[in-house]
Amino acid sequence: MIHANIDPKYEVVKKLREGGMGAIYLVRHRLLDELRVIKVLRSQLVADEDLKQRFLREAKIAIQLRHPNIAQLYDFSIDEEGTAWIVLEYIDGITLEEYARQPEARHLPLTLAIAQQGLRALGYLHRKGFVHRDIAPDNLMLTRDVDGEPLVKLIDLGIVKILKGEGKGTATSLYLGKPKYSSPEQLISQDIDARSDLYSFGVMLYELVTGVYPIHGHDLPSLITGHLHRDPVGFDVSDPGGIVPENLRRLILDALAKSREQRVPSAEEFSRRVAEVAEALASEQDGDSRRLLDQARAGAQRERERALAEAEQAIRGRLDQEDFADARAQLAQAVERLGNDTRLASLLGEIQSLEQRRRVAVAESGRLDHLVESAEAALARGDLPEAMSKVFEVLSRDPQHTRGRALQERIDERRRRDEQTAAGATRATVVGAAAPTLRSGEPEAGKPQAALEPEAPPESAVALEPETPIESPRRGLLRAAVLATAVVALAAAAWFLYGALAAAPPEGPGADHQTPTAYEAGVAALARGEAAEAARRLREALAADPLERSGYLPQARYGLALAALGDCAQALAAFAASEQAGEAPRDAIWSEVTAARARCAGGGPDADAFARELERAEGDLARVLSQLGELRRMRTTTPSVADLWRRNPELERQEVEVADLATEAERALAAARARADLSQVYEADERNGDALSKLKRLLAEAARAAGADLERLDGGAR
Repeated sequence: MIHANIDPKYEVVKKLREGGMGAIYLVRHRLLDELRVIKVLRSQLVADEDLKQRFLREAKIAIQLRHPNIAQLYDFSIDEEGTAWIVLEYIDGITLEEYARQPEARHLPLTLAIAQQGLRALGYLHRKGFVHRDIAPDNLMLTRDVDGEPLVKLIDLGIVKILKGEGKGTATSLYLGKPKYSSPEQLISQDIDARSDLYSFGVMLYELVTGVYPIHGHDLPSLITGHLHRDPVGFDVSDPGGIVPENLRRLILDALAKSREQRVPSAEEFSRRVAEVAEALASEQDGDSRRLLDQARAGAQRERERALAEAEQAIRGRLDQEDFADARAQLAQAVERLGNDTRLASLLGEIQSLEQRRRVAVAESGRLDHLVESAEAALARGDLPEAMSKVFEVLSRDPQHTRGRALQERIDERRRRDEQTAAGATRATVVGAAAPTLRSGEPEAGKPQAALEPEAPPESAVALEPETPIESPRRGLLRAAVLATAVVALAAAAWFLYGALAAAPPEGPGADHQTPTAYEAGVAALARGEAAEAARRLREALAADPLERSGYLPQARYGLALAALGDCAQALAAFAASEQAGEAPRDAIWSEVTAARARCAGGGPDADAFARELERAEGDLARVLSQLGELRRMRTTTPSVADLWRRNPELERQEVEVADLATEAERALAAARARADLSQVYEADERNGDALSKLKRLLAEAARAAGADLERLDGGAR
């Protein structure tokens, strides 16, 4: 949600839609008990002077306009944070885009009455010195007046150009509007006047009375070609039954003339000719306008609900198959067709949540596999402590990890074998030392040494043995091997004894513990904000000594590191273990733990704000990528755009900069998701804003080049 310091007399009811410049909310005036609409400019875009001026221009223009067929502006403000908002009349109705899809739109008396009201709004606007630039069926709404009769309201003045020469900001240097309804001159030039609006109105009126869009084309290049050079779809194709009378056909074709000098000269003249057609039809076609309007509204509502249900079903089907890219594509199409409905917005939230969950799962699986591989390597080289530490980390994150559990069993088996070997070697050494085998001539226990002196050997024996006994080589090697085995066994026994003593609880209040050096390193890393390094070192400390005590709180600090990394599940488990130990709650660190728990719980305002900001920034990035894709497509499909890029290396360089900015924004958002770090979201905002600013200029260059190219091609063909 986009926040602004809106006057508290307005109560926000719901968000109606969200677009490039901001969001639109339905609000209730608390004192008057009246529904109104508030349009809010995104706060991070206020720094863009162009967009800010466009927003301010809309408010200043709307304040000057008082007409029954133009939505009324009630209030306007910019808060202390630079967020702008305006309060507009709430219109309970359907757009002419929705009306055009209903069979009632082909009832000519009603449709021509609607057209006359729209032309009255345009005539008033033009007399005041403004041209709208974006006349399209989604910018006119059909509702009822106080007597229940059809009433048309022009609702969007956001890109009105002031013809008097005032306020010509940078917006006039950029193509604005919808290509489907743009006049030929609007596509290739900045020199436009009121007749541009009349061309757009003619396109819309053709579509209303026939149900057929009159311009050949389905993408930007072909639409430009259609507006500039191709004749409209013939009425023999769009109206084979001849429902549209000849004088109305001529009027619409006059409005659609490529040259503005050949068009209907004014909205008043356009309205006069429509009235003549309507008067001639009055005796031929009679109908109840109220009933027809009710039917059209009900049909539009049914169609919308059906389209929303179909879109939701299709998107959920892609989500069930975890095809998130296709789900996003279908959602984008649904939003373009149906607007940013709350159900579609909810689906976007689901897609983002599922995408994040899969990203986290994939990343976590990769980390665990890497840890298992490191543990296997440590086990292979005989480094049992390292292998045990890695497996401990794996199983603490995923107790059911298959490879981790299998490796744990191998490590346990290896430890048992080593312990048995060490114990056997120790027993052999102890027995050998305490009860050596008696040889001939050695004293027996309990007998005096003198009494045990052997008799002098026979002379033959003396002659056969040297005076100094010499051990045979085989016996010497055997003795050395036994000695080495004993040393190794004693060392191993000492290692396991040390481990057991280190893990044992203190035997009294004065028992001493040596703090693992990894703990101090982890605390220092946490203080520096290096959460990943802190988590790694604190895991080492836990493996060496898991018992918390005054001055040594590895579980609590490990939980803080995990919370900073966004791993809330493990962080909460670590906090629970620390709390159970009983020491940390008495320490000053517990205030940090409490705050981290609140963030991880997901229900606090900080977590809500982060989720909202992240969703907004991800939407901005999607817009950058979409516009960048459109620019690249134009370069590929339109020769003049490709030639312009070849001749102007600066454009190529700026496009590369945009791609780099998008990549940086994507990285910042990935970091934000992983760490729940709002500063990374703001970092992405800066990159998105820079990218959109550059894209705006590049797309303007490409659109001008595309229009010029198509004009040259058409001249050559003739």
